[in-house]
This record gives sequence, structure tokens and C-alpha cells, in this order.
Amino acid sequence: MRIFLMALLAFLMLSTTAFAHPPVSITATAANDQVNITVVHPVQNILDHYIKRIEVKLNGQRIIEQNCTCQANNDDQKAVYIIPGLKKGDVLNINAECNQFGSLSKDVTI
Repeated sequence: MRIFLMALLAFLMLSTTAFAHPPVSITATAANDQVNITVVHPVQNILDHYIKRIEVKLNGQRIIEQNCTCQANNDDQKAVYIIPGLKKGDVLNINAECNQFGSLSKDVTI
């Protein structure tokens, strides 16, 4: 009986994380001071499984941290930020974190 309960517990733990996954990709475009970010993260229920945090660093210094409580649609999370003084050669490090499991970072040179 004890082995059965341990196996059941292991199955339940693994099945929960089987549906959780980190973001698939991050794209970012910049025009003047505006940065458009798309985090691809396909989910079935945007209220239970979503991108919970987007962080943006400019040349290594954190300038934006946005916390979310749901995802805008079942395919991705989009964000638009105004970053005054953004110039060619600046490096944005974008990190997106899933509320259930994993994160993804991407460096984008302007």
C-alpha cells in the first residue's frame, strides 16, 4: 500500500509539471523610445498558466519589472514600454517568467 501511495504522489507531481513550461521565445523591436516585446507562451487557460513577470535591463541595469496576473491571450504576452534615451548599440536583456515553471531570457541589441 505504501508503494502505491508513493507512486501515486510521484505521478501527481510529475503530471502537474508536465503541463507547465517556460516561454518558447521572445522577440523585441524598437523604434525611437518605444520597445515592443512579444513573449510566445502557448497555454490553454490564461488565468491559471501565464507569464507572471517581464523584466527588462538596459545595458545591465534593471529598468523595468512588470508583474502580471494573467496572460492576454492563449498564444503570447505582449508588452510595450517607453524607454527615454534609447540609442543604437544599447543592449536590452529581456527576461520572461512563467507562473508555473521556467523562464527565458534574450539579449537584443538596438
